[in-house]
Amino acid sequence: MGSGKSTLGKKLANKIGVTFYDTDDVLEEKFGKSIAEFFNEFGEKAFREEEKKIIQRIADFNGVIATGGGLPCFDDNMSQLKQNGTVIYLKRPAKELFHRLVNAKEERPKIKELNSEELMIYIEELLAEREPFYMQADIIADRENQTVERLLETLK
Repeated sequence: MGSGKSTLGKKLANKIGVTFYDTDDVLEEKFGKSIAEFFNEFGEKAFREEEKKIIQRIADFNGVIATGGGLPCFDDNMSQLKQNGTVIYLKRPAKELFHRLVNAKEERPKIKELNSEELMIYIEELLAEREPFYMQADIIADRENQTVERLLETLK
């Protein structure tokens, strides 16, 4: 959440001439609801089930896929992603994610009610919980390696 997956993913897809998919956008289009509305109406379990269906459906397409931050951590999603392509983890420090998210809380259902201190704690705890999944990525791109050019070099 807030690592720049969609922004960098679009640039990367454009550079290599393939389609860009954002699993959140696909879900919103399918249901005609924002992620926040979907969460409120159907809950996290239904959201995770739909995410899994989306990656199964678009896995065979040639493109760049930006997933929600939790998607690789549920079911066997990370294995599915790795089986169908190269997985890149955009690694960012918790403090940087905090600064990116603090003013964008409204559209993010899991953090919109948190004050600044709670948000920082939430980010640190979430990263600690998800890091074992993220570290299974084929490429771990720290902040300095999160440019289209550097990622293209790494992918060669």
